Amino acid sequence: MAVKWEYIKKRRNWNVKMVLESLDEKSWENLCLFLSVRGIEFPPKSEYDLAIKELTPVPVKVEASQKKKRVPRKSAKSKKAGSNNG
Repeated sequence: MAVKWEYIKKRRNWNVKMVLESLDEKSWENLCLFLSVRGIEFPPKSEYDLAIKELTPVPVKVEASQKKKRVPRKSAKSKKAGSNNG
């Protein structure tokens, strides 16, 4: 008999996000395999979907006006041989 997911959440203080962070491949199938090997029932798919949204970074759009402008590099003037500034 498999242990209920709700029990694991309360007793072990586990959540889907925490389990997914420990897995190499963050797929539903891999999560189910991880839990079934340990004799734990699967959480609702909606919990998995929410955890994946939290783990997936949102791409940040950089507008053209926010892009860093390239400033040409100024070359250092070399000192003349034998002259002292002082």
